[in-house]
Amino acid sequence: RLSVSVQVHFRHAPYLFHRMGFLKAELIRQVIATGRQVLVSDSDVVWRRDPTLILSRLEKSGASIAASTDCLDVEFDEARVPPVQRAQTRRSAVEGCGHVVGSRGGAVFNTGVLWFAPTRAAADFAREWA
Repeated sequence: RLSVSVQVHFRHAPYLFHRMGFLKAELIRQVIATGRQVLVSDSDVVWRRDPTLILSRLEKSGASIAASTDCLDVEFDEARVPPVQRAQTRRSAVEGCGHVVGSRGGAVFNTGVLWFAPTRAAADFAREWA
């Protein structure tokens, strides 16, 4: 027998991409079951600050899940400028981000950074995701 190995990036092989997603969600669910928080971060994510304070605030607020977005605007996020004002200076960015009022964009959440609290809601989400 002749065996040929072809390297394919998993994003271009739907079975592999879905399998990776299942394994990721199942691992998250298993860690939640131990009573621990879960922070998942892709290898291409750059942490500019220690996220501990933000994660602590999320947990204290009663949040169960937090996700990153591909619609990043650091200046907007830091200044908390109302979307209407921001739209005047960066209309194309605002219109492309689904979480901004007046947007015509689609889905905004990205699994590049995910946080899960050790709650039933988070565990149920991970089970459904898997």
